[in-house]
Amino acid sequence: YGVDVDFAPIEDKGGPLTVKALLDGDVQLANIFSASPDIKVNDLVVLDDPQGMFLSSHVVPLTVSDLDPKAVEVLNKVQAKLTADGLLDLNVRSSQDQESADVIAREWIEQNL
Repeated sequence: YGVDVDFAPIEDKGGPLTVKALLDGDVQLANIFSASPDIKVNDLVVLDDPQGMFLSSHVVPLTVSDLDPKAVEVLNKVQAKLTADGLLDLNVRSSQDQESADVIAREWIEQNL
């Protein structure tokens, strides 16, 4: 990208130590998972990466090969509706707002499927 950078090793792979380093001003850039609730909670800015310096990571369902076809159908519907922003919102509700997974999942299903 044409910038000179120094690297500061942070041993939590984009976790709370990385976020703390950003918020404390110890680092200016960090690689954090796009579904991390810290992005919204701390109003972090997500940058575009048109050169593909960081590999994309997408949520995909993995199952056993003999999964019931009805379950496959449900998973495919969820996969088609669940966006990165939607997942981020769900993660904020879970980790920050301390809502139960049952409530979050039920409401998401009612609104989306």
